[in-house]
Amino acid sequence: PDKTELLPMDQLGGFELEKILALDPDIVFAQEAGNAQQLYEALEGTVPVVPFHETLLGDSWQTVTTDVALALGKKAQGEQLISSVESVTADAPEGLKDKTWVFLAAPAPGMVNAIRTEEDPMSQFFAEYGMVLVPTVSELPDNAQNPGTAAISEENYDALAADLVIVAAGSDAASQQLVS
Repeated sequence: PDKTELLPMDQLGGFELEKILALDPDIVFAQEAGNAQQLYEALEGTVPVVPFHETLLGDSWQTVTTDVALALGKKAQGEQLISSVESVTADAPEGLKDKTWVFLAAPAPGMVNAIRTEEDPMSQFFAEYGMVLVPTVSELPDNAQNPGTAAISEENYDALAADLVIVAAGSDAASQQLVS
């Protein structure tokens, strides 16, 4: 397409069915959508939906890559991609073992969520390198608005200290709130 249209969607089922259907999709990948079941039910019989395999937000990156490759008719390329990434993992420096990491999503100022479970595909990915999720984040309560994450308030930013901090921010202002 000439242009990609991003549609708003939250992890608990909020999506605009009419806008999805207006795009006339051939397939919808929902392995990493907290609302995969709702998408599947809403689009059943209209658009094929590839949901998660075993647990919500629990499919490995290899499983997701395989699903996409198969759907696109590029099985061999998917297998090659998985193999090349896994070979990099095998050659990872030993210095990563037991290093801590945290992933933060800051869509707007005052809003910060952190991945908090070992079952998350990103947790599984970093575990392949011997890295561990920051224990202080994994001990925080689950965010009901975004399962598998913890909502982090400003007074708890000290819980975010890690050897590797990854931030996905919706704006410079959202990113700057985390710099201290």
